[in-house]
Amino acid sequence: MNPDALNPHDILRLRGTGAVFAVEEETGIGSAHLLRTPYAVVRRSPARDGAVPIGIRGMLRSERFAAWIGHEDVLAVYTPEMLRKRAASRMLPAFAALTMLNDLWDGLAFSWGPAGSVGFELATGLPAVHSASDLDIVIRVPRALEADIAREIFSTTMNLPCAVDVQLETPGGALSLAEFVSARRPVLLRTRSGPVLTEDPFASPVTA
Repeated sequence: MNPDALNPHDILRLRGTGAVFAVEEETGIGSAHLLRTPYAVVRRSPARDGAVPIGIRGMLRSERFAAWIGHEDVLAVYTPEMLRKRAASRMLPAFAALTMLNDLWDGLAFSWGPAGSVGFELATGLPAVHSASDLDIVIRVPRALEADIAREIFSTTMNLPCAVDVQLETPGGALSLAEFVSARRPVLLRTRSGPVLTEDPFASPVTA
């Protein structure tokens, strides 16, 4: 598995915990969670000697751990786009909202899919969503997004069964759709090197 082919929000099925290293705070708790659920999420971070930066989800929202994994220990990759139309096994508002967006965005010119707890549950089959969960969405935007199109996309996320948080993945990094359609400038762009404020999130060069 080429680490450069992976993107933030991709969900990885791992071979095991043996190759996990550099867990923040070195508590060992992150590895313990991987023993129960051998899945992790690619996080936004600079490359490190060919290793993949991952986030390990615990049982609680407060239990999130940053670590690294050898690319040879990645068995499978589930991208948000792959999970977009995967059937959910539970009837919860966040899954209902995803179904509705699949209809509303049927002709959307950009690739997109669920991230966060919804993406994690759809990829792994493990319960991660609850009745009050938001729906996190990633939209890949390879070129500058016109303001009127952005506002139209944003309007379709209103009045859904749950709150929807859309992140635009640009060549330079990720930003909130809600912030982009607002009049506020500069906007916060999340890059592999850390967050930056920018007047134009589609300007280059900013390393994603």
